[in-house]
Amino acid sequence: MKNCSTVAGILGLLAITGVLAWCPNAVIGGEDPTPAGNTLVGWGANDLGETDVPDGDFAAIAGGEMYSLAIRADGSLAGWGFNQYGQTDVPAGNDFVAVSAGFAHGLALRADGSLVGWGGQAHVPQGSFASIAAGGSHSLAVRDDGSLVGWGGWNLFGESDVPPGNNFVAVAAGYFHSLALRADGSLVGWGSNLYGETNVPAGNDFVAVTAGYFHSLALRADGSLVGWGWNENGQADVPEGTGFVAVAAGYAHSLALRIDGSLVGWGSNELGATDVPQGNDFVAVAAGAAHSLAIRSSNTPPVVQVATDVTTLWPANLAMVPVTITATVVDRAARPEDLIVLCWVSSSQPDNTTGSRQHTGDVDGRDGFTAPVAIDLEPVGPGRYEATIRLRAERDGKDKSGRVYSILVEAWNPSGLSSAAVCSVHVPHSLGKSADK
Repeated sequence: MKNCSTVAGILGLLAITGVLAWCPNAVIGGEDPTPAGNTLVGWGANDLGETDVPDGDFAAIAGGEMYSLAIRADGSLAGWGFNQYGQTDVPAGNDFVAVSAGFAHGLALRADGSLVGWGGQAHVPQGSFASIAAGGSHSLAVRDDGSLVGWGGWNLFGESDVPPGNNFVAVAAGYFHSLALRADGSLVGWGSNLYGETNVPAGNDFVAVTAGYFHSLALRADGSLVGWGWNENGQADVPEGTGFVAVAAGYAHSLALRIDGSLVGWGSNELGATDVPQGNDFVAVAAGAAHSLAIRSSNTPPVVQVATDVTTLWPANLAMVPVTITATVVDRAARPEDLIVLCWVSSSQPDNTTGSRQHTGDVDGRDGFTAPVAIDLEPVGPGRYEATIRLRAERDGKDKSGRVYSILVEAWNPSGLSSAAVCSVHVPHSLGKSADK
């Protein structure tokens, strides 16, 4: 993702596609189905139609002052809302990869690395760039060589006076302050510091940064958030915990995307900007001045279920007992034949245990069981899979809890999203005896 709030592939579980607005926007069976595309959702202030989102398939979003911008899946731009300065008169073309919304100007990055600007500030520097951010009236960009450039605005607080160096990977622009993320994971801030908005926290574990009007937010590599600067409405009081993958800051509210695809909002909610929609299928989030935007994915992970016809192996007599595995996989946007479904069996007590006898294999007589054993599942109907295997009904004599076999089934859809389910088969220590005897 190329924008002022780059998410460095945290945990590698969500392909976050998003952008930063001037005030941030981080941001990431049967018949052949037709996916609906990645649709937009808007909420909060809507005096000028800034949350009247268009239909279509979208890849990135940005929120400005009472207007919004987006990149469609085909690489073209869309704009809606307040347009007094032409900020929603987006340029033509199908090669845009990042967009950012300032107070009254838009900024976009083309696939060839060039920039285009419109609205209250159409001038852009020449060259090849990798990240952009539009602020109150100034703009920032990271060149391909890792250096920074700033332009536009009044520069009253030096917000366009970028620091030297060639190790920057992302930028964020507030109303009068600027932030940047270095390749080593550290942050730097400059410009207005009336509320401490450029007093960046120490550390080398940051992966994304975003700027609101007068507050700032950042995402750490462990998925936790940090906030600083103006906090009159609690907009810098980030939620505790980890598991976040993108963050966005508006005028007095903030938003974040969790790794499970759900949204969270905090700060001012006078106009409903933090009343986030429910669901676990969001892939990007953006914050305007008092409105919010999100991209809802058309591709959610498959739903996986797995069960066995036997849950307990009796008696514990060293026999190889047949066990049938049944898996069900449902994906709302993919055909069953387009899914990848794999199965593994692992044991809590690998081969060569200290039970009554030595043995050479636990599954189907295979030699050794020091790692999960791959099982071939056979399709038996739309979204249904089966395999019959043999498990050794033996448990370690020294471990009174017995042996546990774990059966894991994981499925991937064509978009690379996956889910897994696990069930188990137990070999108790001895018939009629409890585990504590």
